[in-house]
Amino acid sequence: MPIPKNISVEHVIKAIEYINQSVVPDERLSTKYVLVYNDKNYPPKYVLSIANTFVNGTELEPHEFSGGVEANGFLKQLGFIIIDKLNDVIYTDIGNDAANSFHKTVVAAYNTAKTEYKYNARAFIQMISERGAVSVAKDFLARDTATTGFERLWSEKRLDLTIEASVLLPQYKVLFTVEERRTAYERLKEYGYVIQGLVFDDNTSNELAAPTFIVGEYYTRKDVYRIVNVPDAQQGGNWDTGYTRFNNDSYVFANIGTAGRTGHDHPNRFDGNDLVWFGKKGSKLLHDSIQSLIDPNSKVHIFAREDSDDPQFVYIGNGMAKSFEDTSPVNVVWQFNDPLENHPEILSEEESEPNKLVEGAVKQIFVNVYERNPIARRKCIEHHGCKCSVCEFNFSDYYGVIGNDFIHVHHLKPLYEVGKEYEVDAVEDLRPVCPNCHAMLHKRKPAFSVEELKMMIRDKEEAIPH
Repeated sequence: MPIPKNISVEHVIKAIEYINQSVVPDERLSTKYVLVYNDKNYPPKYVLSIANTFVNGTELEPHEFSGGVEANGFLKQLGFIIIDKLNDVIYTDIGNDAANSFHKTVVAAYNTAKTEYKYNARAFIQMISERGAVSVAKDFLARDTATTGFERLWSEKRLDLTIEASVLLPQYKVLFTVEERRTAYERLKEYGYVIQGLVFDDNTSNELAAPTFIVGEYYTRKDVYRIVNVPDAQQGGNWDTGYTRFNNDSYVFANIGTAGRTGHDHPNRFDGNDLVWFGKKGSKLLHDSIQSLIDPNSKVHIFAREDSDDPQFVYIGNGMAKSFEDTSPVNVVWQFNDPLENHPEILSEEESEPNKLVEGAVKQIFVNVYERNPIARRKCIEHHGCKCSVCEFNFSDYYGVIGNDFIHVHHLKPLYEVGKEYEVDAVEDLRPVCPNCHAMLHKRKPAFSVEELKMMIRDKEEAIPH
């Protein structure tokens, strides 16, 4: 049977997220081709099998469709990058090998277009034969508009065969500047073809990778090993004692309100959207391990848990040092503002005015900490789901995959009931609410109850003539 045409980019990304949380069966591993997404490799045929479950309800069996040309072609047309892991080399130096390989890739794409769509571009072939494909690509990217060949392939719905698409292949990143790759990306995007897993920062010349981990999801250290391909010989050690560095990225595993397994009991805590964190005993600001953490250009993946006996951590996000103190242990305040990560927002109406000291202000901020605490939020959602407790709106039902797990969390307990030693119960004290209802709950001080707001909606609906 052919691959179902109703499988979309959305379903493939869901399949990739599913695979990140599980294990690919040995018999479904790919021996030749891989789908590259966020610098990680996935077996194309298995990805499509899983993607089918999100749209048609069942996993496609391997015998129901063919891999290779069929599966790879389908995924390429959706904007996913496929490479031959046996033959494609990820080049790190500009040289003849990289340029010659790019040339072969461009010629192969042209031959496919010529065979399948009778696209005969003799001038193009002569041009790359005389000047080389890299030089021609740079010339095309310097132009303000697409070529007629590009538009011809667009009419055939095969922009994956354009020289711009070849420029964006990971093995040829070394051959082109970020601006050239951005131009290729934007030109393809303008014609409706989006290369998946690539993002360019609008404010800098940086090329960004899609997030490796999902904010709010659970991960064990073994999950992290698998996802970032940590060799067995490099596992354990510093990974088990708070923080470490691997492949130029840092990884922090924080205990919140509980002593670590090594006996260290640092007062790590959430302060609004920030995480107040302490390094290992004896750590100092001048240590290389700390310098790499606070480097503004580094990526720091931060995970946290509230029970040191629980192997699962909640992924808090890619942290950036907001402030730090040269104490021992080192104290760092982490903020989470990675534009590629989805950090559900908390409305500003709940923040106390900074220049006013009124009765209850401390309690107000204390409650806000729990509404923003990603661990408490995760527990609330696990129990109550992501449907608004007031109006029952569900973001994923309406917006699809981009709405997954998006919801605000509202604290039910009135401020006068919050004592000094109060500890939040994520199931009893928190409720998921949409941003609109969250704002309306706080239109009054003390806040309306969930039931009061639901009653207002019912009364309004009943007053409308039918």
